[in-house]
Amino acid sequence: MEVGNIKVPEGMQLNSNKEIVKKIINKLADNEGYCPCMQIKNNDTLCPCKYARGEMKACRCGLFIPINKKDNQYYFVVLKN
Repeated sequence: MEVGNIKVPEGMQLNSNKEIVKKIINKLADNEGYCPCMQIKNNDTLCPCKYARGEMKACRCGLFIPINKKDNQYYFVVLKN
């Protein structure tokens, strides 16, 4: 599955909170596809970031969550407008 040109990492699903997803997608667009939670722009921070793709299977910004988990079990970074 893909969100725009962003491939959903294996073992993860898109956050069901459409408001959070919309904010993050807008921030990703503003940040040229790099994680809006990270200050560095490199291959490790290109969405989905290394943190989400790696063993942690967690997305810092909340765009993706592990499959079969509830959104409210995770704390997400609050992205300011």
